[in-house]
Amino acid sequence: MNRRGLLLAGAASLVPAWAGAQCVTSTPAVDACRGGVNIGGAPALDLNFIGGAALDSRITFTRAAGPATYFDASGVMQTAGTNVARFDYDPVTHALKGLLIEEARTNILTNSRAINSWPTKTDSTVTDNSTASPDGTVNASLVTEGSAGTAVVVSNAAAIAGSSVMSFSVFLKRGNQDILRILCADTASANGVQTWANLATVAVASTGARGTATGAVAAIQAIGNGWYRVTLGCTMAAGSTIAAVNVNSASVNASTTRVNGATYYLWGAQTEVGGFATSHIPTTGASATRAVDVATLPVDAAWFNTLAGTWAAEGEFLGFAAGLRLIGNPTTTVAPLYFSAAGLSVAFDGAAIQTANAATANSRTRAASAWSGGTGAVVLNAGTVVTGAQATGFSGLTTIKLMGANTAPTTLSGRLARVRYWPRAFSASELQWVTA
Repeated sequence: MNRRGLLLAGAASLVPAWAGAQCVTSTPAVDACRGGVNIGGAPALDLNFIGGAALDSRITFTRAAGPATYFDASGVMQTAGTNVARFDYDPVTHALKGLLIEEARTNILTNSRAINSWPTKTDSTVTDNSTASPDGTVNASLVTEGSAGTAVVVSNAAAIAGSSVMSFSVFLKRGNQDILRILCADTASANGVQTWANLATVAVASTGARGTATGAVAAIQAIGNGWYRVTLGCTMAAGSTIAAVNVNSASVNASTTRVNGATYYLWGAQTEVGGFATSHIPTTGASATRAVDVATLPVDAAWFNTLAGTWAAEGEFLGFAAGLRLIGNPTTTVAPLYFSAAGLSVAFDGAAIQTANAATANSRTRAASAWSGGTGAVVLNAGTVVTGAQATGFSGLTTIKLMGANTAPTTLSGRLARVRYWPRAFSASELQWVTA
């Protein structure tokens, strides 16, 4: 196998790549037999995005100019240049999580890092550039609350449409205070979402919607160096036309009582329209947009078999919606592997086969599909293999768009760890093995 994962015929055995291989349990080769299951030798295509921070030379990657952040191997937030792929690392363990691919998003909250410029700082003193932020520079703000019991800092209000599905996020670090209340809402804080974040136990509690907002969710993630990212989401009320971020101390969970003299650090606030929070988009005096990531790969007859095949992909994905593909043609409906609203499908010209189980956002997901002789099969995370009628052949598949919808500039946001292709259809046991 060459460095790009293409299975080559040896001098003594000039057979097509899709002819398969015998099960040789004594050979510890990658993707050979495991537990007596023959998965046909090495894949004909193997795109391993956690094997090293470099793209396969056959992949074309584009992203228009604009802020695009990620964590490097030292756990420091970096900004990638135009058309530069982002290999994202866990900021705490420093493990490579994969190729970061995201849909286009806009941070509509201005002055995301200069907290002292926020319009409301009730009973609070904000000192910008007080400590090192997640990007490694001294640009995070210290908030010091007074003793009037009314302390709160409130961001600029961002204009939104009524009933918008929103995601909010802030980076927080403890000063002398563990419990902070984060409220993201419209005028007079009537409708929105709130949570209490405990930086000592790394947990969010008492998350709930305010007013007629619905679907309140919240989470907290350790970023390293004492920093945590708190994310919140909800569907705003029909009459909500603005949204702002509020932060203040709390004496205990679910309490609105402040703590006199409380201090904490605040940085990187974000307000975006969408069902999940994406990577940080810094802003100054205006909103800023991160463009969509696009990764494509030409289909090559040297490794692709139009009559039968198996695709397997894995990664951590931020959210799922109908028509977002793990593997698909960017200009047609040909899609060997994609997520629908209820789980995973394999499709050809609209015909779909659906798994019984669904994927979970922000957890490692392994999916596979196979087709041969008019039958297709799909499996998700080693669950039940579902089969059904499938059009014969994928002759219309000329270009692969990784994690992208056809003809639209949207994408399945997340970190792609690995993509493999075998030019034969796997059995049910093999499909479960490769997604276990």
